[in-house]
Amino acid sequence: MKVVNGIELEKAKVELLKGNLVRIIVKENTHLEESDILKINDTKNSFVNEKPYTVIFTAPKVGSISRKARELSASETVTKNAICKAIIAPGKVSKIIGNFFISYMKPGVPIKVFSDEATALVWMEEVKQKAGKTAITN
Repeated sequence: MKVVNGIELEKAKVELLKGNLVRIIVKENTHLEESDILKINDTKNSFVNEKPYTVIFTAPKVGSISRKARELSASETVTKNAICKAIIAPGKVSKIIGNFFISYMKPGVPIKVFSDEATALVWMEEVKQKAGKTAITN
């Protein structure tokens, strides 16, 4: 998919792709704090301009996230206008953390853990269609 805009932050890369799809790629060996989530969210919001959007969040193979950062990630502050979110978990630990996040933090939008981006994009397209939103296009 074509990158429309992108910014490299200290702990993550945030990209806007065609169709108001935001890709967040967390750097390896990173520990995300609440302040990091706020920076990522501010960047995302500058890209989507209050319009509905989808997110692909790619977790690192090795990394962690604080309790406050998890809570903020599931809050209305971060999920506002989100249609759905996909977590790409490249390893077993990141899958466990992703599923824990979904089960216990209960974000207010559809969210699912995947091993690869292609499968996530198919699911996201289905969610968007059910929600009556514009399709994600390449």
